[in-house]
Amino acid sequence: MQVVRYSKWAFLVLLACCVAVSSGCGTVRTVGEKVSPVKLAKKVMPRTAHLNKRVLLLDPVDQAGYGPEAAERVEKEMKSLFEGYSRFLIEKPPEGIAWKDLGLDLRIAAPVDLLDYCREEGISTIVTLILSPIESTPRNTGIWPFRSQSMAFAIPVRLTAIDVANGTILLTRSVTEEDVIKLYDAEMKTDRELLDRFVSRTVPRIVARQVGEVVDEMDRWHWQGTILSMENGKMIINAGTDLGVKKGSRFEVLNEAGEVTAKDGRVLTIPGSRIGELVVTAPGARTSVAEPAKDGDFEPGLIIRYKP
Repeated sequence: MQVVRYSKWAFLVLLACCVAVSSGCGTVRTVGEKVSPVKLAKKVMPRTAHLNKRVLLLDPVDQAGYGPEAAERVEKEMKSLFEGYSRFLIEKPPEGIAWKDLGLDLRIAAPVDLLDYCREEGISTIVTLILSPIESTPRNTGIWPFRSQSMAFAIPVRLTAIDVANGTILLTRSVTEEDVIKLYDAEMKTDRELLDRFVSRTVPRIVARQVGEVVDEMDRWHWQGTILSMENGKMIINAGTDLGVKKGSRFEVLNEAGEVTAKDGRVLTIPGSRIGELVVTAPGARTSVAEPAKDGDFEPGLIIRYKP
């Protein structure tokens, strides 16, 4: 009988293949965590059927007392997550704007001047993050006879995204994660040390998940904007070559289906049905000149939607 001998290297290669098969098609980023090839492709592959979208990131609202440096670090991490997708252009509020440092909760109201600024600049979505207050609860952990007292810290983060075109909420999501620490260890740490632990370990995980949900929601809709002005039958629209607009790009023009008055007195315009099309004749960097494909009764302020 002939005995086939394999080297230890061949055995290791075979073992690695078995592990890869048993773990599925994903690649392992950390222990127990898979990275889907589909998700990786979504980040790096541009989608020819859509325009890029401009996103305005407001400074996080720090209700938990993390401090300015920590809040700035969270804002940079959120910006980096959005920039990981090739189809988003990130904007920051300009200096001197009244609402820049107010700490906005967009679930309550988006200021009219904020929406007007975004429409003028061709911004599709406004995103704000609220670092909500942390709550702690005593808890017994472990199994008998090794039970011990611990402290469970609930760390909530709320992300809200506003659709600029119609001024309504695109998505709002509050996510809470727990960090359970032995009571003795928690008592030995200062408040500052605990906050630094949460903002460096738990908050980034929550924000990464929320940004992914916002991206998925934004990808469901074609780019929408507005007609900024009109002169001699030519329209200026708030989309330019930085978003992927070219000569010949087409946009549907939507009429106003109705108006809704919010609790704060704002009047929101609900886009209606298609009443015509515009064709770009002179694309610019951030705005473009467009003309009606056929005769139509258009006016500034009407919502336009990209037509692939």
